[in-house]
Formats: sequence, C-alpha cells, structure tokens
Amino acid sequence: MDVISFEKEFINLPSPVQSLEHPLFEKYGVEVLIKRDDLLHPIVSGNKWRKLKEYLLIAQKQGNKGIISFGGAYSNHLYALSYVCNSLNLSFDAIIRGNELNSTSNVYLEQMNSWGTNLHFVNREDYREKIAPIGVITTNKLIIPEGGFSEIGVDSMIGLANELENITFNHLFTAVGTGTTIIGLGRFLNQKTIHGILSLKNKSEIQDHLNQTLRNSSNVIIWDQFIQKKYGKKNTELEQFCIDFKSHFGFEIEPIYTGLMIQSVFQLIEDKYFETGTKILLLHSGGIK
Repeated sequence: MDVISFEKEFINLPSPVQSLEHPLFEKYGVEVLIKRDDLLHPIVSGNKWRKLKEYLLIAQKQGNKGIISFGGAYSNHLYALSYVCNSLNLSFDAIIRGNELNSTSNVYLEQMNSWGTNLHFVNREDYREKIAPIGVITTNKLIIPEGGFSEIGVDSMIGLANELENITFNHLFTAVGTGTTIIGLGRFLNQKTIHGILSLKNKSEIQDHLNQTLRNSSNVIIWDQFIQKKYGKKNTELEQFCIDFKSHFGFEIEPIYTGLMIQSVFQLIEDKYFETGTKILLLHSGGIK
C-alpha cells in the first residue's frame, strides 16, 4: 500500500469542527469551537498524520526501505510512526530515550515491538545528539527528527491550515511540544491570532524556531504560564479536569497536551482575558496518552 492509498482508506479527512457549550462560556459571553483532529484515525490521529504524511511521501519517492526517528518511551510520534510503517511495509528504527528501558517497559513499547519496530534504547546523553547509535543501519532509510520538527514538518501543516482558513474565529489555541504545528499554522494563517500552550519548559527554543522559520511571528503567542511541574507526571487536578471534560462533552482529551491546553483556555476565560463575543477555536491535536 502506498501513502496516498493509506490516507484515502484510513484517514478521515477533513476533520469536523464542533461547537462546545458550557456554563462558563455562557457566563463570560464567549463562543468555543473545537477542530476534532483526534477523529482522523484511532492511532495516527491529529497532528501525527499531518506531520508524517510529507515525510512518508518523500520516503516513498526516494525509494527508502525504512524510517528512523526519535522520542521518549510514551511518544505519540513514535507510536504513530510504528503503526504506519507496519501498514506501509517499511522498516522502522525507533531511537528511544532511556537505556534503562526495554520492550516490555510499557504497553506502548510492547505494541510497537509487536508491529515489528526495532527499538533502540539509548542513554540520555547520547540521545541529545539525535543520531542513530552504532549498529543501526542507516543506508536507504529516511531520518525523521523528534516530533517531526523540520521545514518538511512545518510545511506539512498547509493541509490543516486550508481546512481552518474559512472558519470564523478570533483566537486559535493549540498545544505545543516541538512547535511544528504552531509554527506551520503561523506560516499559513498569518492573518490569524494563534496561541500555543507549552507542555515543556522550552519556550526559548520554540521562540527561536519561530523567529528562524517565519518572516513575521507577531501573530503567534506562546504561553508558558501553564506548564506542569514535571512533564508527563500525574497531576490530579488536570486529570480530573480531563475526566470532567469527557463527562460533559462526550469525548476524551489526554492531560499532557490537549487537556492542558483546554484547561488553560478555561482559566483564561475565567480570568476575563477575552472580550464578550469572542470566538475561540481549539485544536484537538490527537494523541492517545
């Protein structure tokens, strides 16, 4: 199966936009919509497919036989890549941060292993170099940066931007990890105000990427006020917010990215950041954990 056939058969494009109703929104006179990119696919959802598609097309065009990429033990990026490579009959080498780990350290690594992914666990110092460790064959393989961040990943956001172009809103909010999604949206929706809620303590890195990648990034606002104490660690209040959100709205959000972003928007509404009549668009960027 080739990349376009996979997309046509398994990826549900375009994703729908849903209006959200909540007493908080009514109290402060704001309208909230959500772009449901989580519905693109159960595993390769949201910005995972949006970012990976162009890389996969390049690999297909170049005749690459495999993919190499990087991430943590719970990386949605690696998990999605593992699934897609298995579906497209491509070999996949996942370089994973943490040499104390193994293929049975969590259910996601176990699943990736079952899909035929070659799991390589490296110490954190070596991982920072973002190079394939000794023993990993790189010949005829495409290397995808951690989280898909590069000019290729940024440019791949044009499909999402085109879907958002004709939606009326005053503010667009998205979660930020490596910054690929928000930088791409900043490039292609440069007349819109776009907010990024950071999950990691990497504001200076994201800001540098914005300044280096975009001619003008004045429409992009990066928030670091809502970062949790330690990335990926349990936060009872945030987890309860996600549970309450699902109970009220009927669909799931995970706490690390989309959940944190939406909780932050709720807080900004309570803080009267938005004027009455403001229309807010949230991007549900998928992810299963």
